[in-house]
Amino acid sequence: MKKRFMRVLAFAAIVLVCAVVTQAADWWASEVISSSRLGNSPYNDPEAVLGKPTVWMNNSGAPSDPDPCAVSMVIPAWNVGWPAGEKLITTIKAKSPTEPAGHITVKFDTRIYDDPNNWYGKDFIVFGNSFFAAGGSYVYSDSNMANVVMAAYEGSGWWEPSPVSVSQDGVTWYSFSNGPYADDYAPTQALAWDWVEQRWLKNSSDAEVELDFTRPTPPVYDKADFNGKSAAEGIDLYRGSGGGTAFDLAELPLPADPITGRKWIQYIKVDGVNGEVDAFARVSHQIDNIPIGAAKKLPDGTRVALKEAVVSSATYEVGRFCYVEHSDRSGGIKVMGRLLERNKRYVIYGDMDTIGNERVILATAVTLVEDNTDAVAPLGMPNKSVYGSGLHTTGLLVRTWGRTLSVDQTDKSFVIDDGSGRHIKCIAPKTTPPYYNAGNPGDPDWGVTVNSSFVPPAVDHFVAVTGISSIESDGLGGFITVIRLRNGGDVQSCNQ
Repeated sequence: MKKRFMRVLAFAAIVLVCAVVTQAADWWASEVISSSRLGNSPYNDPEAVLGKPTVWMNNSGAPSDPDPCAVSMVIPAWNVGWPAGEKLITTIKAKSPTEPAGHITVKFDTRIYDDPNNWYGKDFIVFGNSFFAAGGSYVYSDSNMANVVMAAYEGSGWWEPSPVSVSQDGVTWYSFSNGPYADDYAPTQALAWDWVEQRWLKNSSDAEVELDFTRPTPPVYDKADFNGKSAAEGIDLYRGSGGGTAFDLAELPLPADPITGRKWIQYIKVDGVNGEVDAFARVSHQIDNIPIGAAKKLPDGTRVALKEAVVSSATYEVGRFCYVEHSDRSGGIKVMGRLLERNKRYVIYGDMDTIGNERVILATAVTLVEDNTDAVAPLGMPNKSVYGSGLHTTGLLVRTWGRTLSVDQTDKSFVIDDGSGRHIKCIAPKTTPPYYNAGNPGDPDWGVTVNSSFVPPAVDHFVAVTGISSIESDGLGGFITVIRLRNGGDVQSCNQ
C-alpha cells in the first residue's frame, strides 16, 4: 500500500512538472477577489480588468472622429468597447486626506511560475492605458502610423505608475517596491501595422492581425528609445509584443514550490494612484528563430520568428509584397505588409498565413541585421523542377530557360518551354517607386500595373529568365507554376 501511495505521489509530481513546462492555458486573470475606491462610470467596473486587453474601442477621442478605433501606443484604451459598448478599463483612486488608496486584486485559475523559458524571463504583464504623446495634432482612428511622430522629448506621454504586489494565498503579499509599475511603460499596442497598405495589417480572412499580449516588449528599450520615432517604427521596436508592463517573480523573496523548485503566485494586486488597469496576462514561452521551411509547415495564425533572411525581391517589384530567402537558398517566402529593399538582411517576426495557396508571413515586426549584403544567387533548374507544391521551390529566386511559346500583349506575360513539355508562365515586373518612403501615401499602381519599360521576348525566342518561383490561380479552381520577374534584366536572350 505504501509503495502504491509513493507511486501516486511520484506520478502527481511528474504531472505538476509537466504542467509548468507546457504552461497553463489561462492567459488572463479570471476572478476579481476584492476592490475598493474605483473611478466614475464607465471606469468603475472591477470586472473590466478580466479577460484579454482591449483591442477596439468606441472612438479615438479626437474631434469629429466617430469611427471605432484600435488601441495603440498613441491612442490608449478609454470610453467603452466596440461594437458591444462594454466597459474597458478600471480607475483605481489615489489616497486622499480622508480615505486610503483604492485597490483591485485578481486571481488566476492556475499558478503563475517563475519560468526561465518565458519571454525575456518575465512572468506576468499588467496592461493600463498609458500612451506616448504624438507631436503636432490629434491622432485619429484612420491616421497613418508612419506619419504619427512621437514627441521628441524624453518619455513624453501619459504615465500613472501604480504599485503592484503579488501573493500565493491572497494573505501574504510581496511588493515590487521599486518598480516596475502598472500603467507605465510599455503602452498597449493591439494590432500590427501594414507599411504597404498603410492601415492595420490584415490576414487572408480580412481580419486585423493582433499582436501578442502574452509577450513582453524587449527589455533593451525604454521610453527614451521612442523619442521622435513614428508610431509605425515604435511598433517595430515591440517585436510582436502587445505591450504592457512585465514583471519577473525572481525579483521577490517568494517561497519556492517544493516539487518544481520555482517561485510562484496566483494573486496580483494593484494599488491606486488614479491610474487605470485594463487586463492581466501570464507570459508565454519564448520561441526560437526558425528556418523558412519549418515555418511553412505551421498552421495559419502561428506566430513565428524567422532566422536571418535576405530580400530577394523588393516590395513592389513583383507585387505589393516582397520575398526573402536564406543565404544558403534552403527556403524562401512571401512577406506581406513591409517596405523592404533588395539585398538587405532581416530577422522577420509575424504570423503564418496562406494566400492563393501560397504560404506567406504577415510581418508584425522586422529587425535589420545587415544593410547591404551580397545578392542571393538564383538557383538554376530545368522547367520541370520549378514546382509550386509539395517539395517545392515556391518563394525561392530561380533561373530557368526555354523557347517563348506565347506572349500576352495585355499584361506582357509570356510562356516558355525548355522542351520538356512543362510550360512556365513568366509574369512581367511591376511598377516600382523611385525611392522608399514609409510615410508616403504611395501610388495604388505600385506593385500592380506592369512596368512600362518592360518588353517581353518575341515568340520563338529562346530566353533565360530569373525570378521568384511562385504559383497563380488558373481560373478553374487550380493553380499553375509561375516565375515572377523583378525587372527587365531578369530576361536574357539566348539567341545567336
